[in-house]
Amino acid sequence: MTLLRLSRPVLGWCMCILTACSGCRTSGEAASLGGEPSPREPVSLGDETAPREERGDQRALEGPTVIPTSVHDSAELGASPSGLYRVHLSSSQEAETGQTQPGVSWESRPNSGAGTGLAPFPFPRVPMSATWTGEHELVLSYPDDLPVDRAAIDRWHNRSFGQGGRGRVVYRAVPRSTIPEPTWTRESEMSGVRTPQERGAIAALTTNGERTYSFAYADAEEPDSSVEWLQERGYAGNGYTWDGIVYGLIMRHAPATWRLLVVDSESGALYVSSHDEAAITTVARLVALAKRDPAELAAAVERAERDGAIVE
Repeated sequence: MTLLRLSRPVLGWCMCILTACSGCRTSGEAASLGGEPSPREPVSLGDETAPREERGDQRALEGPTVIPTSVHDSAELGASPSGLYRVHLSSSQEAETGQTQPGVSWESRPNSGAGTGLAPFPFPRVPMSATWTGEHELVLSYPDDLPVDRAAIDRWHNRSFGQGGRGRVVYRAVPRSTIPEPTWTRESEMSGVRTPQERGAIAALTTNGERTYSFAYADAEEPDSSVEWLQERGYAGNGYTWDGIVYGLIMRHAPATWRLLVVDSESGALYVSSHDEAAITTVARLVALAKRDPAELAAAVERAERDGAIVE
């Protein structure tokens, strides 16, 4: 898919890499000074040593699945007459699908990072050209042979951007031969493997040659969801709540692991990432423990409450 986006002069790709809550991290570091077990010591996870078939509350797991390789490219389309605005293209592709999105950035002050996304096109590396008819009016040309809904694209006409919304963008379909091919720069390339766990899944990702691991878990989608139990205690029971639960679990069983984790959940799900595979595996095993043992879940919530690491 190719995207046209109004963005910073230096394009940054957002790959759902998780970032940590500084407040929770501070609490975690303080708590790790207590006399609780080291993360490298054996972590008790209930009847984890019993064969899976003997643990009736656990479900059969599917095997690992390959995450298709995705690539992300960018291209510069130049600046407005005074240099106030810059136009960029962002392209992403996974297997046979992709998107290109144009964007405009403006710098009312150095490194302000202000920007606006424009109409996306559902193909990778779509060539486009930018022509300025004035300091605040951009004409964006795209190939007229693209099988897109031009009426939908036209609805983006008069899209405002810039300070006070003074900028205006107009889309124009033109012969492909009249559009110079942009100079594309490879921003990132990612591939990986997703492995289901007793609860949630772990993804091992390789991005530009660097390996990271992430754990995702959506409790609200589970048949035995804890949302109602958590809401009775004044919590939303969403991904943000599970941030705090994971904090409590880690502090109870493997406190030094906390510094190895990056927690950045969304309302729908818990997301944790790390460069340390063992740390992510510990998170997955502790979440499974909390779901098997209501007393463990309650203790994790209590610990997070004590340290101010769980939000309502």
